[in-house]
Amino acid sequence: MSRTNGAPATPDGPLLLLATSVITRYIPSVLEVNLLAMFRQIASSRHVVRALRDDMVLGC
Repeated sequence: MSRTNGAPATPDGPLLLLATSVITRYIPSVLEVNLLAMFRQIASSRHVVRALRDDMVLGC
């Protein structure tokens, strides 16, 4: 199903460009949000562990 000028009937170029721009624009931000949430969770876990350890040291 090609046209007379040899171009394909489906415009894959613009669609591929759009998909690539969406992937490169939004997926890193999603990964960044997930990484920030993970780091926050690690930081809060360390804070809790440090607080518990301090309580145990002070309680002895």
